[in-house]
Amino acid sequence: MIDPITAFKDPWWYLVDIDYVKDGDTFAFFIDKGMRDFSNESIRLWGLDTWELSQPLGDQAKVFTSLWMADHRHGIKKYPFVIHTEKDKQSFNRYIADVWCSQGHHLADDLRQAGFEKV
Repeated sequence: MIDPITAFKDPWWYLVDIDYVKDGDTFAFFIDKGMRDFSNESIRLWGLDTWELSQPLGDQAKVFTSLWMADHRHGIKKYPFVIHTEKDKQSFNRYIADVWCSQGHHLADDLRQAGFEKV
């Protein structure tokens, strides 16, 4: 489980909720930035590439991520996920993030274990 006290010492940790899944490793999140400051951002998963929708396993990776988001809410209605994010150093027009649920499950690890990492 993620310790919120430790997590929020670093300013790039946010509580988020899913808006929609674009593909297996890219999604739009509603982000609670604190102090009644909210945004909607497209986020790419940090450190893991899944297949594009036009490639083999692309549709399955998207379905896996969509189901992971639905199954890992753990009864929390608003902002059930935690992300640690930064600007992508390869493309400064996007953000990359690690994604966890409130129980500490890590999306990238689960995608990797399910065989959706593009290698």
